[in-house]
Order: sequence, then C-alpha cells, then structure tokens
Amino acid sequence: MNNRLKILTIFISLTAVSLISGCHKSSPTASVNPEVTNELGNFSFLLPDVLDASVTLSYTWINTEALAAVGHMSNPINGTAIVRIKDAGGTEVYVSDLLESGTEQSQIGTPGNWTITVTLDKFDGTAQFTVHSI
Repeated sequence: MNNRLKILTIFISLTAVSLISGCHKSSPTASVNPEVTNELGNFSFLLPDVLDASVTLSYTWINTEALAAVGHMSNPINGTAIVRIKDAGGTEVYVSDLLESGTEQSQIGTPGNWTITVTLDKFDGTAQFTVHSI
C-alpha cells in the first residue's frame, strides 16, 4: 500500500471516529441537580425545566409527627415523576405521581426519620413539591 493510500485510510478512519463520537448524547440525568430544603418538619424539592431525566433520588427527612402534608406544584410534560414517602418504620405512607397542584395527606406513620424518594423516568418538565409535618 503506498503512502498516499495509507494516509487517506487513516484520515477516513479518524473522520468516522470523530463523527461517531460527535453524535454521542451526554446522559440527560447528569444535569439533575434539584434545589432541596430539608429541615425539621419541612421539606421542599424543586427541579426546574429538565429534559428526558431518568433518576431516583432519596432523602432522609425528620418528621416529629405521625402525619405529613404533600403540596404539589409540578409541571409534567412527558414521562413520569413519582414521590414515595416511608415512615421511620419503613412503611410506605404516601405514593403519588407529581401533580400540577393540590395538597394531599399521608397515612398515619411512625415519627422519626422518614424517607422521601423521587423517581423520574424519561421526565420532561418541572418537578416541584413540599412536605411538612401535620
């Protein structure tokens, strides 16, 4: 193989690799960085304007009471977004899709360290909710 042909073959190979690498889409969940306030009796979650987010996020929240109120303020466009809350004993006391508006109450649970889990699956939009002791 002559030198010109070798150079041409290398050039074509490098160009193909560059084109393939350039088409790779970065992970949409890499940009998932919600604003979270996690205080005694009060929790808030805001993840504005995400595209194609698929991630599960979990938080420990201290609830000194046996009930919690969940306030919904999301703007779901596509995909799913679910919030699950478990009490200090590990019992699920609340589960719901994130909604545009409304306030719902959890079931009675054991006070202490509750777990709030947010699961997004191919979610587009804004995920926003609050939880507070009642």
